[in-house]
Amino acid sequence: MLDFVKILGLKHRREVAGKSAIFSGEHFVLEETDWYLLNLFRLWWHYGISFLRLQMWVEEVMEKFMRIYKYQAHGYAFSSLEEMLRSLGGDAFVNMTQRSVAESLLEVGVTQRFVDDVIAAVLRSSYGQSVLVPAFAGAMSLAGAQGSTWAVEGGNKLVCSGLLKLTKANVIPARVTGVSLHSSEGRPLYQVHYEGGEGHGSAFYDMVVVTTPLHPSRSNFTFENFEPPIADFPGAFQPSVTSVVHGYLNSSYFGFPDPKLFPFASILTTDTPDLFFNAMDNICPVNISAAFRRKQPQEAAVWRVLSQQPLDKQQLKTLFRSYYSVQQRGVGGQLHGDDSSGGQKRGPAGLQPLASGPGQNRPEGLDAQGEDRAVTPRGGGGLEASVCSSLGSIYCLEDTRGSGARGEGTGCVPHDLNVCCLRE
Repeated sequence: MLDFVKILGLKHRREVAGKSAIFSGEHFVLEETDWYLLNLFRLWWHYGISFLRLQMWVEEVMEKFMRIYKYQAHGYAFSSLEEMLRSLGGDAFVNMTQRSVAESLLEVGVTQRFVDDVIAAVLRSSYGQSVLVPAFAGAMSLAGAQGSTWAVEGGNKLVCSGLLKLTKANVIPARVTGVSLHSSEGRPLYQVHYEGGEGHGSAFYDMVVVTTPLHPSRSNFTFENFEPPIADFPGAFQPSVTSVVHGYLNSSYFGFPDPKLFPFASILTTDTPDLFFNAMDNICPVNISAAFRRKQPQEAAVWRVLSQQPLDKQQLKTLFRSYYSVQQRGVGGQLHGDDSSGGQKRGPAGLQPLASGPGQNRPEGLDAQGEDRAVTPRGGGGLEASVCSSLGSIYCLEDTRGSGARGEGTGCVPHDLNVCCLRE
């Protein structure tokens, strides 16, 4: 991603300071201050050296996981998720998909209180999940909470739009209704059916990448002529909802009757049954000038609230004294298994294959483990593509190099591939 930003001539957005806190539903269990040493002392006072054990555990996992980029650089791929995990971290990585992050952290000496307060808050804010999420997914989430994240000046979407423009990609603004498998000169050929403003249509491609979970509640397109058949992904799908609210925060709900004294720009929450939201933060615009400052706590500001269900009027009144506007939108979710009581399970019953047939790769096995996908096609004749993915999209790659090419290649990505992005 850093290379993309450099190639496109984009800049990192300037960071705006803001303190965070963890809310239990009754009081704040941990509060950030402006002083680094005081923050460390508070962590040590409440949780001992658990934060150091956590950091060592995450660094060890990430150091091994980063090997995936060396494999990709050398064009090496895997036909199964278990094969990939064993190559990266041995049996330990495979076991991390079958046990919870809470178990793994307790095993390395992290205290139960630290898991309940801090780890739960981080996972709720990033995945909307509990500490029963698989350890592998938990490690990826915790690594992203280390403070090394950044944004693009003008909005992260500029990376996607910039790559599409740079590669001269053929973007079709349509909704996918189905994918059917055909054969041409012994090679698989995929027909993508879609419907848009101009009616129904279809096109043939050499490769199709589906980045929406194959779950009944999320995908409503069909697959035809695939052997073995492509089935829905097992387990339940936990949706996530983002609410963007422009209004006055109800600081009294958080124990601050005087809004002028409320010091936090980001609020995480523990896994408390009565809490109806996972996290909320005071968001900044995509373009930040040198003179920009956050709104004072008594002023109307734009807040982003993460929850598992859309917020109703009573819940909005609980969080805000008054508000001018509310926009709510589902932004995806997380797959997890179901146990007999209807709650969440630690992970899927088994690791899903990445390759299900000639030229057919299934990255949703990775999605079930909660990681960002970076999959190298196997047996694709050296096809490569650099495209920006988003939930609910399909990417179709057309080989335009040989004499049997279909269409007029546009040279839109490395190796002259024609890229077609279709919204699901």
